[in-house]
Amino acid sequence: MLDMSLMRGVWVDPTTRTARAQAGCLLGDVDRETQLHGLATVLGFISNTGIAGLTLGGGFGYITRRFGWSCDNVLSMDVVTADGRVLLASERENGDLEWARTAWQEMRRFSTGGTYINFLTEEEGEERIRAAYGKNYERLIEVKTKWDPENLFRMNKNIKPFDLRTDEF
Repeated sequence: MLDMSLMRGVWVDPTTRTARAQAGCLLGDVDRETQLHGLATVLGFISNTGIAGLTLGGGFGYITRRFGWSCDNVLSMDVVTADGRVLLASERENGDLEWARTAWQEMRRFSTGGTYINFLTEEEGEERIRAAYGKNYERLIEVKTKWDPENLFRMNKNIKPFDLRTDEF
């Protein structure tokens, strides 16, 4: 295991609207520097998450629906190979090291377009929840109304129970 926690430098080029960040950066490090220039990054939700692991794992955040996953927005990476060489992996250089992003782009066309309900954001509203559950939505309202009428379990984007007193959700 390599400890990258001291490698937390972030450099922002406001003209090209790009940022370069070291492997030990946390989301908060990158957010702080980009926001100084009125920019936002496609990173995760929790500011003390490491950008390297988040990005290599795909990376989902508040603006993902509009701008794609974190990994979709990587222009290049410095990669240290097993023999100790430092190489740039980008579309133009060492493209064979870009296999992960290329593979995802090729597989994306086979995606069902499904929704992971816990990743829906506040702005997406009730229509998006209804669409995510599809034809199960009405049945789930019945279950929620029967077993959680006070809506105790509501920390994620959930289905609201039907309020029998007001005939509303």
